[in-house]
Amino acid sequence: MNACDSVDMSITEFRRFLQENGYSGDVLWITPDDVLLTGSKLVYVKLPVSKENERNVRRKIEIANTSHVGIVMAVLCQLGSVSCCYVWSPNTALEAEQHMLPRGTKMSARSGNSRVSAKEVRSSIRWYFLRRKYREFQHSKVDMFR
Repeated sequence: MNACDSVDMSITEFRRFLQENGYSGDVLWITPDDVLLTGSKLVYVKLPVSKENERNVRRKIEIANTSHVGIVMAVLCQLGSVSCCYVWSPNTALEAEQHMLPRGTKMSARSGNSRVSAKEVRSSIRWYFLRRKYREFQHSKVDMFR
């Protein structure tokens, strides 16, 4: 099996996991820069996201698969009929240990009352104002994407 097949298989398994947990298998790969936290169970997602997001996800999965380090594939929120998801991998063995991340893939999906909904933002002007309005909540974004 080549690296591309392995990555495709990982993404397919993740889509199946999402569907089993009540999320859409239609995935939008996001980064912290694509999201604004509001201090509630609502986030704003700036659309369109960069096409580079999916390439970076595929690259991270490939590196994790070939170097046998752990990786997290998780859903952050539901945006209409799309699951907004991300991939995270530790930079060091110590970081992996601190996050209790073994080798292989850890899949994560919020359930019940912990689910997060999203609203899309397509206007850069609106994004600017929302960033200013919710700036005090953005410090926790990094932790949310782990």
